[in-house]
Amino acid sequence: MFIHDSGQRLYNRKVQRAFRAALEMAKIGNVHFNDLKHTLASYLRQ
Repeated sequence: MFIHDSGQRLYNRKVQRAFRAALEMAKIGNVHFNDLKHTLASYLRQ
């Protein structure tokens, strides 16, 4: 579950849509939201 700065709950579907829209605007392909989690875990481990 994600929480917005205002304290309201963000639903997973809204986060997915925003992420997909950002990827399209940046013209980035073949990236999934879960990839970010793996990258963060790798950086934290280092």
